[in-house]
Amino acid sequence: MLTVNQELQGGRYRILNQFGSEDLGASYQAFDNVLQTKVIIKETFADNPGLYKNTITRQMESLSSIKHESFTQVHGYFSEVDRQYLVTESAEGKSLKDLLEKNQKPFLLSDVLFWVEQALNALNYLHSKIPPIIHCGITPNNLILVENKKIKLLTSAIIKDFGSKSSEKQKDQFSELKLPYLSLELLWETLDPASQKVILNSYSVESAEILESSVDERSSVYALGATVYHLITGKVPVNALERSIEILDGKDDPLVDPSNLNSQIPRNFSAFLLKSLELKRENRFASISEMRVSLQPMLDLIRKIEDEKQREANNQAVREAALREVELARQALKKQREEEALKKAQAEQAALQAKMQPKPQIVESVPVVPTPAQNEVVLEKESVEVKPVTTSQVVATAQTFTEELPQTFSAAEDDLEVFSTALTERKKPFWLIPVFCTVLVLLVGGFFGMKFLNSSDADANVQKPAEQNNPVKREENPPAADTQLTSPTVSQEQPNAETQQTAESAAKNNKKSTVPTSVEKKATTAKTPAPKKKEVSVDDIINDN
Repeated sequence: MLTVNQELQGGRYRILNQFGSEDLGASYQAFDNVLQTKVIIKETFADNPGLYKNTITRQMESLSSIKHESFTQVHGYFSEVDRQYLVTESAEGKSLKDLLEKNQKPFLLSDVLFWVEQALNALNYLHSKIPPIIHCGITPNNLILVENKKIKLLTSAIIKDFGSKSSEKQKDQFSELKLPYLSLELLWETLDPASQKVILNSYSVESAEILESSVDERSSVYALGATVYHLITGKVPVNALERSIEILDGKDDPLVDPSNLNSQIPRNFSAFLLKSLELKRENRFASISEMRVSLQPMLDLIRKIEDEKQREANNQAVREAALREVELARQALKKQREEEALKKAQAEQAALQAKMQPKPQIVESVPVVPTPAQNEVVLEKESVEVKPVTTSQVVATAQTFTEELPQTFSAAEDDLEVFSTALTERKKPFWLIPVFCTVLVLLVGGFFGMKFLNSSDADANVQKPAEQNNPVKREENPPAADTQLTSPTVSQEQPNAETQQTAESAAKNNKKSTVPTSVEKKATTAKTPAPKKKEVSVDDIINDN
């Protein structure tokens, strides 16, 4: 027996710990200093090394050729002293036996069937090799669960025991760890001749010959059936030797129907296991291939159920994802509405605050547009009421304008100065200046035109005969406008003969008129002729100013 930290092969392998049984030799976990990885070392020994050395060597060479995903890879083999060592990769995981003891309950049927399918593929690979390799060490302890429901069979468990069978320690360990999974033909060599004779007496000649023949695939069928029986029921099956003794005594087979131990096991699967565990080799499945064919409908059904479960799980995941998306969208919409409500409230509050605060008065230079009242005032100043007048009124008005011309020009200049000052101070629009100048030019032009008409009418009146005796109707209520148009100079003078004649001629021409003008009234009452006024020219006006 090797100890911890003991080195082999010149220090390449260092023993870390021991695991497994010693029925076929001990197994150790070691560290490979060359590959820098963990490995498994299987120790095999024999009472007569010279006799079994070649057999063990051939077996190890055969194991080195195994290349399958469900078997641990063989790295090599070597011998030291009287023992042989097989080095394989270390399967990172736990054995199904350890998991079964940890869970304290059987495995699910779907999981067990998935593992059985992998084990059938691996065993079929071994049996297809030339020569076929018979795996005689299939137990829950030699099946390692690695990941994603994948298992690996320990290649080192294939090695047969070449040691002495007389050791009580080996018998006890053999019975405890290996015996429940071994078929009767594998146990036949360990029985004494008396026990063998008793068992053969109950067999037919043909069955006896099969029992005493070499092991074949049907031995692997029994080992796999016993292993699955343990995994699905949680109970260790009764070993083949004890079952044979009970049957020889006339009792029923002590092996319990798996469906009676676990109600979840279908009847067809239970029958499958019972056929795999038949004591007589000829009653079992003839090969691993036949075993798989028999199990295939159940594998398809389980796969279909698993697919449905997976599809349902996917649909559930999709539904949950959709619900999460809807919830996220709802939360986002709620958050958006809250933000919009907050912004709206802030805007309303800002508008209310802005409304409550006094607005600053902004003074801008805006052109002042005259109001209608102002326009009316300007028009009143600039417009002249036009009424029908007689020749005498024209003459009198011309004389009055002749006397008031200097005052008019002076007033106009004063108005122009006042207008310019007001325009500068009040910042009136500049378009008023040309308008005012135009009005002023029209006034001046009108004045000279009236003067010209006055001179023409005066010359014509001198040539006409005077009509003094024609009475003139007096106006009881003369209009105020005519009084204003009358010249104060004419009203103070006495009318002469020529003026009377002119008035009488105007009265004859206007017989249909019932209201005499103020000019006719004054012309009638005038006794002295009006003094001839001095003609004023533009040059005189400019010089006076």
